[in-house]
Amino acid sequence: MLLSGENFILTPKTADMSFVFQSISVEGEGEAEVGFSGENNKFFFLFSGGRVLDPENNFIYTYQEGDPLTISGDLNSSKYRYYLDGELSSDGGTRSSFGIERFYTKSTNSQVNMGLQMICPSISYEIVHDQVFMAGGVLYGRVLNHSEIQFDILQSQLFEDGYVKNFTGNVTGAVPPGGELPFYLYDVANTTSFPEANVTLRLKTTIGNIDKPIVAKRGSGFFRDSTSLAIDLYDARIAPWFSGSGNADNFSWTPFAEQRQTYIVSYVAYNQDGEKTDKPLYVSLEESGSFVDQSVSTGQYVRSYFTYDSGS
Repeated sequence: MLLSGENFILTPKTADMSFVFQSISVEGEGEAEVGFSGENNKFFFLFSGGRVLDPENNFIYTYQEGDPLTISGDLNSSKYRYYLDGELSSDGGTRSSFGIERFYTKSTNSQVNMGLQMICPSISYEIVHDQVFMAGGVLYGRVLNHSEIQFDILQSQLFEDGYVKNFTGNVTGAVPPGGELPFYLYDVANTTSFPEANVTLRLKTTIGNIDKPIVAKRGSGFFRDSTSLAIDLYDARIAPWFSGSGNADNFSWTPFAEQRQTYIVSYVAYNQDGEKTDKPLYVSLEESGSFVDQSVSTGQYVRSYFTYDSGS
């Protein structure tokens, strides 16, 4: 990779790291830093004026512009060692104790061309999620970190696999040592006919890309087309008969006689395990008309209210 200016790559937050700065070559008359940073500290090798200085500012190598040099090594919370082109150059160097959070380069009036390899202690993780969720609801999940090293989720993406465009959500943030990062996927399907969700969650993280299949049962209260329960109450409202003219206060309202209506609603309800269950139905009438834009309100379209629970 060819780098100029300031650049960085996020890493797991750890004090222990093995690294290979492969075939570093510096072009230009300026200088360049190549190393690691975190917690407002740095650990770096400096290339300047044909000379290479190590993290303790010791002169270790003379280079020609454009000539490659490979620096590799190991470091922990207090010590480090490094190799120049595979030959051990220093063992037991002292470094300040801080958690590494990024690899970085910083160059002024120069360009750095190099390859990079980094190895840290093993990070054990697990991604778990609900096995059942409700259509139109939320599927809850967690990223579990079973190690003592923090890693970060930088970006997420959902890939569909046998499931229409029914999920949305963003999974990002830090996964602390021995901790977890909760996440939520939202079901935005416009149908209830899919009994199972099947997508792949791809996470871009500081320990590489992670692909996690998300397969869960999609429970629903309805598995057929539903219709609005709004009812046209024209036949039940008060008839606007009046006498007089010009002044609403003189209107004389005459209501229709009480009327009764019967409406049938047919549906099937399922519980979260996909089994048929009781079908409670609650219906209510609300006032639907008055002269809200007038200074005088006369009459009301619905005179009484009721709530009905069918039980089944």
